Amino acid sequence: MKPTEKSPAIDNLMSYLAGGKKRGGGVCMMCPSTLMSPSDFNDDVSRKEASISGMCQKCQDKIFGE
Repeated sequence: MKPTEKSPAIDNLMSYLAGGKKRGGGVCMMCPSTLMSPSDFNDDVSRKEASISGMCQKCQDKIFGE
């Protein structure tokens, strides 16, 4: 999945906070989840959130509720 456009400063901060992970690398920014694909998400809203935050479905459910 392609990440949404963010300023380089925000992308760098998110990467730093995630221990060096990069959004769009296909791995969750919050947990050690393996590669994510569009079929891993419950719906279009969750896929959109993943493109914004880089969070897998499990982490989205923890943050936002199921």
